[in-house]
Amino acid sequence: MSNIIAICGPTCVEKTNIAREVSRLCGYKVKHPGEAAKTHAKANKLHSAAEVPEEHLRTIDEDTKEMARTTPMTMIIESGFVDSVIGDMDNVYLVRVSASDEVRQKRFEHRKEEGGGRTRQLGNDVADQDATDGELRKRLYGDARPAAALEVDTSDRSVDECAREIWEGFVATKGDEDFYGPQYASSPYKFGNLGKEGSA
Repeated sequence: MSNIIAICGPTCVEKTNIAREVSRLCGYKVKHPGEAAKTHAKANKLHSAAEVPEEHLRTIDEDTKEMARTTPMTMIIESGFVDSVIGDMDNVYLVRVSASDEVRQKRFEHRKEEGGGRTRQLGNDVADQDATDGELRKRLYGDARPAAALEVDTSDRSVDECAREIWEGFVATKGDEDFYGPQYASSPYKFGNLGKEGSA
């Protein structure tokens, strides 16, 4: 069973961009299971993923668990509720991402403006999205949430900086280069390369 870097958090905390940057650093694939629920909601003109049939959401969760159990290589999985889905598995390095409500709202408005009618941002604002997500989480998983190995606040930090912290935390926790991605040996983020001329 290979290792999983699981990145969770509410809307507009940059978790998708951070997951993609971690993937770029290490060379491993990133999966976004929550996109399936969002696609279903958009296609059916639903207000939020909370209105997606529960059977469909449960199927996505089971597929995510199976992927985490059987992937032959380390993988990054990013989703708002991934902590409740696979966060208690032994091979999961769980990262919980956050940001201030003010920063999140600004990001929300920017995505709405930038995306126009093609935006994948659901809800009317951050508070609205948090409320519907909270109701859905409680309905699907109850109140329990596993502890994260790492908490990352993105309020005043770049995606690159957050991704680097996550990758270094994963490396320090797992401690075996056999787990690391195909780009790791030459990456400036490898511990032995950090601080060298030309490294990030």
